[in-house]
Amino acid sequence: RVSEQIKRHLSVLISKEISDPRLGMVGISAVTLSKDYKAATVYINVFKEEEIEDSMAALRSAAGFLRQQLSQSLNQRGTPKLVFEHDTSIKEGIALSKLIDSVQ
Repeated sequence: RVSEQIKRHLSVLISKEISDPRLGMVGISAVTLSKDYKAATVYINVFKEEEIEDSMAALRSAAGFLRQQLSQSLNQRGTPKLVFEHDTSIKEGIALSKLIDSVQ
């Protein structure tokens, strides 16, 4: 439940509040929280392959700002530290699908 709230709030914050020119078109695929709620891993999809490194760098540099904004919108005692990771599951799924199709 908390991870879905974080995902929703971060999606809005990233699209409306981050004006870093390095940031391309990104989407949040998932948010996982540590057991103690002190860290949140945010899995990011970057839609253009050539924008992955710059977009991830932009998000990592904005992590403190995003955490501060998130703390104002969440009704929790503490706000988790944000760790951004590139989500490769879509690319892996496509590769797996192509592999299955090549066998058939």
